[in-house]
Amino acid sequence: MRENSHLNFADKAFESSLKWGQDTLAKALGPEKALVMQGMMREKWAQIRHTYPCLVTPYSRILMLGAVFALPLYLALGREMEEEKALAICQAHVEACAEAFAAEKIPKIFFFAFKIPLLHVAATRLNLLAEKLGNDSNGWLYKIMPKQPGMLIGYDVTRCGLHKYFTEMGVPELTAGAICSYDETMTRKHFPKGTRLVRTRLLSKNQPCCDFRYYSK
Repeated sequence: MRENSHLNFADKAFESSLKWGQDTLAKALGPEKALVMQGMMREKWAQIRHTYPCLVTPYSRILMLGAVFALPLYLALGREMEEEKALAICQAHVEACAEAFAAEKIPKIFFFAFKIPLLHVAATRLNLLAEKLGNDSNGWLYKIMPKQPGMLIGYDVTRCGLHKYFTEMGVPELTAGAICSYDETMTRKHFPKGTRLVRTRLLSKNQPCCDFRYYSK
């Protein structure tokens, strides 16, 4: 039952992504090719949706939408296009879809609260605790770090559900190429004003963790 609910959530997000990313694809490929590409994306999603991980926590389910936004497009672009260009198109598409999802599906009060440092830290800690309690082998694993001077919050990601899934699907390059940069966008747009993200390691670069350190201005 939970698996069907999870796939329905992903299916709806995929259908919405065709609308949310339409302008981005048209800009990258031209309007006619963008429409053709969307048809190919539908075919790819139909082929791979059965592989989409069933996740336990709401936070993981939202994060995993990055795969819904990126993977069908990347597979549709195929190996004929230069990898760097394909990843750049996927990156722009993911950001457009993620921002549209946030605007349409997440209550505005959440983003208002997220810009208040104390509430931001409390909400982040609750999400990471829920992930730990969820103990989801297909999801994310976090380690919260001790607070340092000037640090809003810091944590290590020792398992990334997206990178795990992309690796299993044979496209590990998609994580760094299309997903990781959105963390910078999120920090700039949705964190307390002046927050700065410092990250020196990435799982997607074959390093032991992603070290997220958010510093106040």
